[in-house]
Amino acid sequence: MSVFLKVLAWAWCVMLVPMAIGAASQGAIVALILILVALAAVIPIEWARQKRSELGLTGKRAFWTGTVVSIFAFGVFGASMPETPEQKVEREKREAAAKIEAKANAERTQKEAKAEEKRQAIIASEAAQKKAAERASGLHCLSAWDGSNRSMVDAVQNRLRDPDSFKHYETRIGKIDKKGEHLLIMEYGARNGFGGMNRQVAMGVVNGETCDARVTSLGE
Repeated sequence: MSVFLKVLAWAWCVMLVPMAIGAASQGAIVALILILVALAAVIPIEWARQKRSELGLTGKRAFWTGTVVSIFAFGVFGASMPETPEQKVEREKREAAAKIEAKANAERTQKEAKAEEKRQAIIASEAAQKKAAERASGLHCLSAWDGSNRSMVDAVQNRLRDPDSFKHYETRIGKIDKKGEHLLIMEYGARNGFGGMNRQVAMGVVNGETCDARVTSLGE
């Protein structure tokens, strides 16, 4: 082994011992032990040579083993070194900035959640108002196809001489009253006893909730 490598190995040891003592940390002590193991692998001390022989570490194998252990030891030692005042200041700045950012993100998320909650409340309120207005008008009780009220049509048809001749023309419905009912007027056609078609008017009231109709007047 070259003199240069021997000197370099001992220089590592001389440099790391006081640093490890000054660091006084578990990581530094572990690093120092690893360095000593590495030195034992590359320096021809008699007892170290015997141990290397027992482990089969001779020649280049011993050198590379010591080198790898040394590199690992330096990594452990570097990670265990206490931070400098400057490093502490930088770390505290980073932590403070992270806290500020986290707080800002939390506030933004909370604000967005409140805005979304308010938006949904407005949508729900508008839908409820629309539904209430529709129910107040009574239009929800009329067919979207021909504008009739199915319950009123059935009630009138059942009273005709010729139910099959029934023809719906128009239905008008009033706004809901205090009883929750709508006044309904239906114009319809039906065949009379002579076979002709008569246009007549039937009146009734419709329940605002169930849309069931009750005939109050039936034109003849």
